[in-house]
Amino acid sequence: MKSFRFSLESVLEYRRDIEEEWEIRLAKVNGEYNRIALDIERVDRDARDALDGGSRAAGGEEAHAWGLYRWRLESQRLQLTRALAAKDEERARIRKRFLEATRDRKIISRLKEKKMEEYRKYLIKEEIKRLDDLSASKSVTEASL
Repeated sequence: MKSFRFSLESVLEYRRDIEEEWEIRLAKVNGEYNRIALDIERVDRDARDALDGGSRAAGGEEAHAWGLYRWRLESQRLQLTRALAAKDEERARIRKRFLEATRDRKIISRLKEKKMEEYRKYLIKEEIKRLDDLSASKSVTEASL
């Protein structure tokens, strides 16, 4: 008996490769998104520390320096927040493409499973036929003796 061969195996492999490529892109953009989120947390922590340091400043010059530092941190936080929003949009686009690639691969995978099940049923029927033929030939042989 010939073994099962799925005619769309190359298409399935191609779709797996595409899905994997989008999965890698999604992981990369998630890493970038998380890095920016951590940078925002760091800036917020530094801003809280700067506020404490500014309130303990001894003179006007030192208080002014703390104020400039807090202003720079706020500016940095604004830039990071914008970058985070942009990365979130990119992440949503890539996630959508990844889900499409996954759906496309699953369609072919389900078709393969269905064809495999049909092949199994065919093998069972062929085995039953073979056993029936064997049984019939045995019956004929025994009857002739």
